[in-house]
Amino acid sequence: MEFQLLLHNIGGIISTITGLGIAVFCIVNNPHKTVNRVLALVNLCVAIFCATHLIGVNILDPHISKLVFMGNLINVFIVTFTLHTVLVITRKEHSRKGVLWFVYSLSILLALFYIIFPDTFLLDSVHKMYFPNYYVPGALHWVMRIIYNGLVPFYLLCELIDSYRRNQDPIEQNRAKYFFVTMIVGYVVGFIPVFLVYDIPVDPIWGIWFVPLYAIPLVYAIVTYEVVDIKIVARKAFLYGVSIAAVGALIALFNLSNQWIQSAYPGFPIWVTPLISALLAVGVGVFVWNKLREIDVLKYEFITTVTHKFRTPLTHVKWAAENISKATSLQEVTPQISYIEEANAKLVELTNMLAAVADNEKADYSYHLERTDLSVIAGEALDQIGESALEKNIKFERHMEPGAYVSCDVMRIKSVLQILLENAAHYTPQSSVVTVSVQRQGKEVVFSVTDQGIGISKSEHALLFSKFHRGSKAMLMDTEGMGIGLYMAKEIISRHKGRIWVQSEGEGKGSVFSFALASVG
Repeated sequence: MEFQLLLHNIGGIISTITGLGIAVFCIVNNPHKTVNRVLALVNLCVAIFCATHLIGVNILDPHISKLVFMGNLINVFIVTFTLHTVLVITRKEHSRKGVLWFVYSLSILLALFYIIFPDTFLLDSVHKMYFPNYYVPGALHWVMRIIYNGLVPFYLLCELIDSYRRNQDPIEQNRAKYFFVTMIVGYVVGFIPVFLVYDIPVDPIWGIWFVPLYAIPLVYAIVTYEVVDIKIVARKAFLYGVSIAAVGALIALFNLSNQWIQSAYPGFPIWVTPLISALLAVGVGVFVWNKLREIDVLKYEFITTVTHKFRTPLTHVKWAAENISKATSLQEVTPQISYIEEANAKLVELTNMLAAVADNEKADYSYHLERTDLSVIAGEALDQIGESALEKNIKFERHMEPGAYVSCDVMRIKSVLQILLENAAHYTPQSSVVTVSVQRQGKEVVFSVTDQGIGISKSEHALLFSKFHRGSKAMLMDTEGMGIGLYMAKEIISRHKGRIWVQSEGEGKGSVFSFALASVG
């Protein structure tokens, strides 16, 4: 087997698996959402196309090869389902219902026509370049190409451009932008194999890799902008799965190419490619083990934290109820009712905190961005600092650069500022100094709060912004925390396309919490 055909076949296998993976993930995660269903259908059809193409080019019998290539009729439905997906994400599904009905009807009729008259679509395959067999277009093959490689893709790209221009919400603009990139990459790279169909000598080798290539911006959009309805945990699993699949593809490439390397370069050490494959496999194993361990740690901390927080007020309710049942006068009942009311208020507060986490994870589309001076809102947050800081006589030093403009949702960024400032005050000793700064650094505006508090060990940096995680020293100092403040801060900053991080030399050496947002001048 020639190396070009080997590389082409590897690309076909990877593209088929990638298409199936995205299809299964979208439909399993939320089959009730229209965008999930149609995007799953797009990628299922893409997987079928890649599989039939891969099999067809490797079959030696020209007629059987042609029959397998007839599976390429799925192209008309790839484009149709893609159009449907675009109209859903641009919220035009109902206003363009007539367009959808027309394209769906045309696709079904054209596919039936080609099935009834197959020679109008394809003729028996012939040897081309390094392929044992390749497509030979029928008399009316061009109709499918004009409509589904030209007119419909052009229309859906126009819809994405129109949505981007009309929508003022940056989140919606980003969804349109990344889907536009996905479509361009998918159609341009995927069109490369078509040249050889018409005997234009362009090597199709890179065209078969179009699925992983268009999957990169698509996966980024799914994970970052929630193009489809996928929960936070599922999005992370999706990202890890894609990463592992990419490494698996590299391992397969090394293993499949080993025989070719040996024939082309007889002196090449036979042990090199297996060693590289083994190292990659070990790396994947370590990665998966670390992620599983991280999930177990967070799960344990969640159960422990929630159980502890709810047990205390529930125990108070139990004791008060027992005392009421034993009471012999109204004077004995009244204080117990007060205990129950206090415990109930605490339970409501805890429930609201948990609900706030859930709301924060699905709040992408309710952000209202405006040009704001971060120094101004940081100053306002400092003016509203809690009583704990005043009681501890903590001094806040301000280093605020004026005109540090960013595009942000003011209320949510204020929440982040309050979380960081109150944490600094809470975990800093009496009469200490906390330094707060806002400054422009290149194309970013950076906010930092530096405390002289309990510090953070290096081992805890990775999990510090995780949901329900609390540092060991923090738990000793404060038994009432829930471990969600920094998590919510990270989620808010991520929604703003910013960065948030912590620096600390270790326990007892203080901490610097910072976040950066893009400067808007």
